[in-house]
Amino acid sequence: MTIFILRHGQTELNIQNRRQGQADSELTDKGVEQAISCAEHLRSVLEKYADPKLISSPVKCARTTASIIAKTLSLGDKSYSIANELTAPSYGLWETLNDAEIDKQFPGQRLKRLQNCWSYQIPGGETYEALHQRVDAWLKTYRRSETFIIVTHQAVSRALIGRYLKLSTIDTSKTQHPHDMIYLLKRQKMSVLNV
Repeated sequence: MTIFILRHGQTELNIQNRRQGQADSELTDKGVEQAISCAEHLRSVLEKYADPKLISSPVKCARTTASIIAKTLSLGDKSYSIANELTAPSYGLWETLNDAEIDKQFPGQRLKRLQNCWSYQIPGGETYEALHQRVDAWLKTYRRSETFIIVTHQAVSRALIGRYLKLSTIDTSKTQHPHDMIYLLKRQKMSVLNV
């Protein structure tokens, strides 16, 4: 299995330092530029891959990024599928809040989450353990010979990389995914395609 993982372009909530989770947020102008740059870079490396499947998270910023990629790769506007398993983790009652707002409304809870982010559950939200389980289940549904272009979120990218490379939870949590970077997972190895 070959997987190209892209994070959606920068969003309005990203630049406001607010928890986005599954909330819809528009791409900024910079986010659109990032999506176009990633798509153009993909076009230059995809020649040797037959029939890659473009799959997106259902969250609006990911779908917008996937549409830009589909258009750039001449796949057509509707030529990607949606996978609910690739949606961002739910931040529950923390969605769209910044750190100061979380600390005011939920005193001490951010620290508790930092101390145990794997199993800490934000009120009304999802644990990272649950996120990794759904990503793992999704990965197991595909054949090893297929090639995918995944448009998703940083936390889901971490989960995909961690599961694919069989990393520990600590090493998985250290993985960062900037908006203008593409990860390539192939033959149990990871490469970084800087855009």
